[in-house]
Formats: sequence, C-alpha cells, structure tokens
Amino acid sequence: MAIRDSEHEPDSVRLKHLGSRISQSVSHFDKRKLIPKLGYELGFRHKRARYDRGIALAAGEDMPQGICYDSDRNRILIVTYTTPAILLVMNPEDMTYTSLALTGTTAEGWAIAYDGEWYWVTTDDDTAGQIVRINPDTLAFSILTLPADDLHTYPVGLCVAETLSGKRYVFVGLEDDSGAGNGGRVIRIDPAIFPAYAEINIGPDASGDVEFTYALVFDGTYVWAGSNDGLVTRIDPDTLAWIRTTGTGLAIITAGCFDGSYLWWGDDNGYVAKYNPDTYAQAQLDLDSDIRGMCFDGRYVHMVDYFTGAYYILDPETLEYVRHEYTDPSGFNAVAFDGTNIWITAYVAGGAANAVMRFLVHEHTRRTEQARTATVAIAATGVKTVAVTFDLPFTIAPTVVVSLNDVTDGAGTAVIGNVEANAVTVNGFTASCIVHVAGGVGSTARFMWIATSRSTHHP
Repeated sequence: MAIRDSEHEPDSVRLKHLGSRISQSVSHFDKRKLIPKLGYELGFRHKRARYDRGIALAAGEDMPQGICYDSDRNRILIVTYTTPAILLVMNPEDMTYTSLALTGTTAEGWAIAYDGEWYWVTTDDDTAGQIVRINPDTLAFSILTLPADDLHTYPVGLCVAETLSGKRYVFVGLEDDSGAGNGGRVIRIDPAIFPAYAEINIGPDASGDVEFTYALVFDGTYVWAGSNDGLVTRIDPDTLAWIRTTGTGLAIITAGCFDGSYLWWGDDNGYVAKYNPDTYAQAQLDLDSDIRGMCFDGRYVHMVDYFTGAYYILDPETLEYVRHEYTDPSGFNAVAFDGTNIWITAYVAGGAANAVMRFLVHEHTRRTEQARTATVAIAATGVKTVAVTFDLPFTIAPTVVVSLNDVTDGAGTAVIGNVEANAVTVNGFTASCIVHVAGGVGSTARFMWIATSRSTHHP
C-alpha cells in the first residue's frame, strides 16, 4: 500500500498535555462524560499519528464502510458497502478477520454500533430501510425492514444511548425522500423487544425542515441529531421529547462525536463546528474537506475526509490540528478508536485495494488490571501448586499478586493457610504459586489473583 504522509500544522502547535492521567476505567456509558474506556495513563508527546499497518480486504469484502470497537471481546467490527452487507470481525492485534454475509439485506451496509449486548448495522437503502441486530457470540442475526415508503429510507445515522435510569436504546436516523416537506424521522429501538420500535418526526418546524439525519451522537444525557442545512435537534432518550436548537451554519451534517464537554459536527463542505450542548454556542473551522467520520480518543478529535484522503487530528481546546494526507488509498469512510489505535476504513478510486488502516496516535503507558478466582483441593501433604491463566491483551507478562482466602478442611471448617513467600511465578500469561494449608486431605483454598500489565507504544 503506497503511503505519502505530508503533515501540515499551524506554527503555534506546541508540546501540550505531557502528563495527562486517567487513573481508572470509566463505564461503558459514563453519564455526560461519555468517553472511550480508557484504563491507562496517557503521556502525550505530540498529536501526530503514525501509520502502523493496513490490510487489503478480500475480493467481495473490499468495500469497508462503518467501523466500531467491541471492548468486551477486543474486536474491530466493520460493515461493508456491498449487497448483501457483510460483517467483518477483526482481531486488532494481527488484523486477521472472519466475515459474515448478512443475507437478506437488500442494500449496502453503512453504519455499525455495539450497545454492550448486540451489534447493530444499518443499510443505505432508498426504498425500505433495514436495521440488523447481531448476536456477538453466535453471530446469529435478525433484520428489521422498515415500511416501503419515502419516509423511511436511508437509515444511516446510528448511535446507542443509555438513559439516567439505566435503560439502553439504539437510535437510527432516517431520510424523508418524498420531497414533500414531511419532516425527517428518528426511530428508537429497545433491544429487548426488537423488532418493535418507536418513531418521532423531528421536522418540519419554524426553524427548518429536516429531510435526513446522517449523524446521531449521545452525550450521556441527550441524543443529538445532526441533519441537512446544519440543523441540530436535541432528543430526550426516555420521553422522545425534542427541541430544535440553534443551527450550526453547516451544510449537510455528515459526522459527529462528543468529547465529554462539547459536541463536534462535520459537514460535506469541509466545515467543522465545536458545539456547546448547554448554550448552543459554537466555533467553526474550515478544513476544505468532506468530513465523513469523527471520533474522540479521550484527548483529541479525529476526523477523516471522503474525497481527499485527509486525516485530521484536532486539539479540542486550541482548535489547532494536524492534517495527514494520503494518495493511496484516496479517501476515507469512517473512523474508530480502540483505546490504543485509530482505525480507518479506506477506499481507492476504482474499487481496487480498499483497506482497513491502523494508526498509533499516542506515546503512552497503558496499565490494565484483571482479577481471577480459583478454588482448589489440597493434597494429603498440605502443599499444592496452583496455576491460573490470564488473557491480558498485551505482549508482555503481567505482574501478579495472589491473596489466599477461605481455607477450609474437609468438614468445611476454616483452617490456617498461606501462599509461600516469593513463590509466585509468571510464565507468559499463566501465573502459579505454592500453597501451604493445615487441613490435609479434603482441604480447599480460594484465591484472588490480581494481574497488572503495562505496555508502551511510541508513535
């Protein structure tokens, strides 16, 4: 894959945020501070990205479109712009993948999301929009086909929202293709009762007619719909009550994300808006691009351009940015963050060698902890060597601390036991220790193992 990386940045770009630290992982949806799960320390040296690796996809699967990350299973998920749509499940370490044709989809795949329980795919259908729900473990799927009218086409906007009560929903933005000013629709899906859904019409109103919604973003409290004519609509995920906020001044909003404080919108004319969800105040940048994908990595906003092969990394505080330009591939479709890397789906004019690209974006040390428990029977000698395996997603062995709890004899009576001093050893991701107990035959011991792994990446 031929790569030409020409970086351009304002003269005012300086070394910033050298010691930014995040000391604990956040939940999947951390109310109003919705950011990726970052359970590591960040020490940013600069905000350039280093192209790390790309993989050309197999024939018939080589139109990668939407992309997201399953943090529970450590998977990159991609849906292809093919008919039928194809789900690619990729290992982020070696970029190997398996594919699943979503048989029954009648249009190209567009967006993909993970709600903590299901994968969701939308299709770029101009007749009867379709939404696919996929079981992450079995990859069994079912398809919701929307009414075949001009009011339920192009279900491309997609996001997951969790209400203050803990209820999780999937939101999908549609297009009104009737040309009659009927207003655009947004539907809400409760995964537990799929394929049932609720529907609202977010226009027209005095501030303009929403015809289609390409960008849906959840900020921890509200769902925000970015639509044509730069219109932004705020939706309460519980009640579906909505209000039209002040317009952004953008053209067709094609991408959006939330950085924990501000919403970010990009349009097809190359403008980007930093949008305050409380006051609706905004600042704008002109990037001269067609922004099709946005994500936030906990510090920077990442954006990709559909036509020019440009990848932007923007500082949300200073509005300074780095622009990376690529000639092969010639354009980008979508972008996602997996806690370490930025992932971009890319295409080449003419359809040859479309690819998925991986970028290292930070110099940082990452720390992850993992707990395991084990209950074992102790032999007549009162001594037992016990081992447990961890599945930490790094290439260095973890440091392991073992605590011994609930030691009982054959009758269930508590007895004295201990882990032999300095006897905890680590071999790859398997830790073992030697245990002494006073109970003899029939004794059992329960252990709590805490493994800590650190790894460092340099862009």
